[in-house]
Amino acid sequence: MKTKIYSFMKKAILVLLILVVSSGLAFAEKSEKSSKKKDKDDRTFFDRFWELGVTADVGLANNYFAILDFFHETIVIDMDKMYETIGYKGLTLDVGAEVHIFSNILTKNFELGFDIGVDPTINFVLSKDTIGLISEGNGSKIDQEMSIGVGVATAAYLDVDVPVMFTLGDKLKFHVTPSYFIPLIYLPYTDVAATVKINSDGTAQVSADQTLAVYSALPIYNYINGDTTTLDYFDILSKGGFDITVAGEFEFLENLYLGASATNIPIVPSRLQSNYAYKVTVDYKMESSLLETLISGGFNSESFQNCYSYEPVESDGSTINVFRPLKFGFWADWRVLGNDLLILTPFVQMRFLDATVGNAVGFGFDYALKGLLDLKFFRTSLTSSYVDNIFKQELAFAFNIRFFELDLVISSQATSFSKSFCGSGVGVGVGVILGF
Repeated sequence: MKTKIYSFMKKAILVLLILVVSSGLAFAEKSEKSSKKKDKDDRTFFDRFWELGVTADVGLANNYFAILDFFHETIVIDMDKMYETIGYKGLTLDVGAEVHIFSNILTKNFELGFDIGVDPTINFVLSKDTIGLISEGNGSKIDQEMSIGVGVATAAYLDVDVPVMFTLGDKLKFHVTPSYFIPLIYLPYTDVAATVKINSDGTAQVSADQTLAVYSALPIYNYINGDTTTLDYFDILSKGGFDITVAGEFEFLENLYLGASATNIPIVPSRLQSNYAYKVTVDYKMESSLLETLISGGFNSESFQNCYSYEPVESDGSTINVFRPLKFGFWADWRVLGNDLLILTPFVQMRFLDATVGNAVGFGFDYALKGLLDLKFFRTSLTSSYVDNIFKQELAFAFNIRFFELDLVISSQATSFSKSFCGSGVGVGVGVILGF
């Protein structure tokens, strides 16, 4: 009996030991996984809880000239070569700038910020027919009417943003940014063109009838005409618009995050009056050929001035609704090494309500491919992108010691892909961030 009891106790103790060891191993494995997850989510010394910063950048892009072309003692512009090689749109020039001041509260699962900034842009197009006329008198189109001129658009918004980020569960981050914006100046894309006909007898005809209207929440027209009445800030604020941006990022795999965003979803449009406009009228016909005109003493400017008028037009009281471009974007963050050290991010985006491009539907398509190396105290990234009609090859650096961060950006950019590698435009940016 004792032998059986002893044998049973041995077996029971052995089973108990196996259970204890198994439980211990399972607990250790669970603790290790939990520890790894905690290490993955834990903030580092370089992650701030609060920050205050300012960023500023400016960019210039075109589709023909290289920046170095303007550093020669004598600048030579070959209009014949330009006409032969330029794209069908003609010569394009885009200027953009951004200045922002921001502050953020940053925690593991929640972020709250405040951002105020101004983002002016200018888009300019010189038509190919105009270049052809300058280069060769457009001799290939004798006795034919052609449209020459420029296309122009500009916008500058003062915007106030309140970005919020919060987590839903363990794998989803959600971003919401309500924005209030005031158009300081707004000129939707407008073609300013004239009809020109060069006749076979050497004479020419020029006609145009164009009104260029600029919109603003500011009383620009009054100030130009000498009315320096104190600004009515409540009236200016009442002309602002409201939109909202939402974005989400989901941990699809351990090293792959998928994201989507809807930018500038219109809620309330800014309603503006055309308080500053100019009407241009031209109706000119040469009485003699260009050769005879030159032989007889040159061009008679007075005869042209009598056929030309350029006058301000007062506001007719009509209003327009102004929206910022609506954008839908999708991206993926691939953590190549399973951590934040090296991240590759492809990005695509569609634009709607875009009044800065010369097309009827205001639609555009953007893309970007970004590679980021993140050492926490030092970050660098290389990005190739096409965003808002501009191709960029961009290199960025960030030096971060938590209490102070310096960000530097430089890019080669252009309005054509091939020229963006040749210095046809340049962009520079700088950011300074303080915090703890």
